[in-house]
Amino acid sequence: MSTNRKRISNKQNRQIMGLEIFLLILLIVAVAVMGFLLYRSMHKKKSNDHNSSAQDSSSVIEIIPEDEADVGKLAENFTYVSLDASYKNTGMLCLGEDSPSASRGDLQPVYNAVFTRNGLQIASVRDSKITCRNDMIIPLNEILVDFYTETGLRTVMIDRGFIGDSNTLKYEPDEESEETDDGGFYDPDGNYITFGYTDEYGNFYDDGYYDSEGNYMGYGYYDEEGNYIPYEEMAAASSSEPKTVNSTVNNGEASECGGHDDGYSIDLSLYFKESGKIKPFDGTEDYSWFTDNSWKYGFIIRFPEGKESITGSEHYPAHFRYVGRTAARVIHDNDIALDELAGFMQSYNYDSPLTVNSLDGTAIFYSIADPGLETTDIQVPADSSGEPLPYSVSDTGSGYYLITVILPDEYILKNAEAQTETSSDSTEETDSVEITE
Repeated sequence: MSTNRKRISNKQNRQIMGLEIFLLILLIVAVAVMGFLLYRSMHKKKSNDHNSSAQDSSSVIEIIPEDEADVGKLAENFTYVSLDASYKNTGMLCLGEDSPSASRGDLQPVYNAVFTRNGLQIASVRDSKITCRNDMIIPLNEILVDFYTETGLRTVMIDRGFIGDSNTLKYEPDEESEETDDGGFYDPDGNYITFGYTDEYGNFYDDGYYDSEGNYMGYGYYDEEGNYIPYEEMAAASSSEPKTVNSTVNNGEASECGGHDDGYSIDLSLYFKESGKIKPFDGTEDYSWFTDNSWKYGFIIRFPEGKESITGSEHYPAHFRYVGRTAARVIHDNDIALDELAGFMQSYNYDSPLTVNSLDGTAIFYSIADPGLETTDIQVPADSSGEPLPYSVSDTGSGYYLITVILPDEYILKNAEAQTETSSDSTEETDSVEITE
C-alpha cells in the first residue's frame, strides 16, 4: 500500500516538473513577445514625437491641384495699373546689373527661420548677422522644417545670405528711426536686428514660444551644447564672438557667382555637431531631397548643371535663390534657368496667361514689354468693385516685366469640375445608346 502511494507520488512529481518546465517556456516566450511589442511601441512613439515636433509648416505631401484660370472671366473683369520708375530693376526675378541693394527694412536675420514653432532648432547659421529678405523667411523655415521631418537631419547650415554695402544696416540716428515698430534692435556694432517671425500676411510677431515641458521661452536659439540663448544675448555678444568660417567651401566662388546683393540668395553648407566638422553642400544622397523639392517652396538652384553657357557660371549646388513658388514651378517644370525665364514668358500676356498651380494657390503668370516710358500701364484682374486684385511685379532686367496674380475661386476652373463635366458627358452618351437584344 505504501509502495503504491510512493509510485503515484513519483509520477506526480514528474508531471509537476514537466508542467513547471512548460510554464517556464511560456513565461520566456511571453516576456520576449512583450519586449518586442514594447520596443515597437517605443519606436513608434519616438517616430511620432519626431514628426509632431517638426510638422508645423506646409507639407510636401500636399497635392497641388491642376486648376485652370477662367480666361473668359479675366477678359471681362480687369483694370489698368501704372508702373513708374520705382519698379525698374526691382523684384526677386530681376537679373539687371543695376538692381538696387536691399535696404535695412527689407531684411531680417536668417536665425528666424531655423526653428520649429515649439523651439526645436533644425538648422544652423554660420554667423548671427546673416540676413535675408523678409518675404523668404517663412518659405525658408518651411523647407528646413520639412527637410528635418523627412530625413531627421539637422545638419544644414546657412553659410551665406545678404551681402551689400557695409553701411546698409548701420543705424543712423534721426527722429523717425530712434524707435522701431517691428520688434527690432541695434547690436553693439550698429547693425539692425529683428527677432520673431512674420506670417504669410506680413504680420510681425516678436513673442516667444512654449517648450516641450510647457515652459515659456523668449525668442532665442540653442548653442552647440544645447543651451538656450536668448536672442538679445546672442546679438549683444555677436561683436566679440569668433566667427565660424567654412574653410571647405570656396567662398571666392560664392562671391564670384553673385546674387547676394539683393537679399534673395543663400548658400548652404553642412555642420556636424558630433565632430565639429563643416562640409560642402552638394545636394546628393541624404540632401537630394532638399534639392529635388526646393521649387515647391519657391527656391531654385541659381546655377544649375547643364546651363553653364546660359548662366555664365559653373554649376554651384549650394547656391539657392528665392523666386517665389509661381516662378519656381515654371522654372522646374520646363527645365530652364532663371536667365531663360524672361524669354520663355514672352509668349504669355494678359489675354493668354500661363496658369501656375502651387502651394500658394492658382496663379496667372504673364509678361509685358517695358516700352521705356516714364510709366507703363498693365492689365490686372479686377474684383467686383473694379479694384485690382493683389498682384506682384518683377522686372527681369531684360526689357520685360513679369506679373503674378494669385486668383480667388471665382476666377478658377476647378480640376474637379472639369472631371465632373467629362464624367457627365460620358454618362449622357451612354444613356442615349439603344440596347437591342
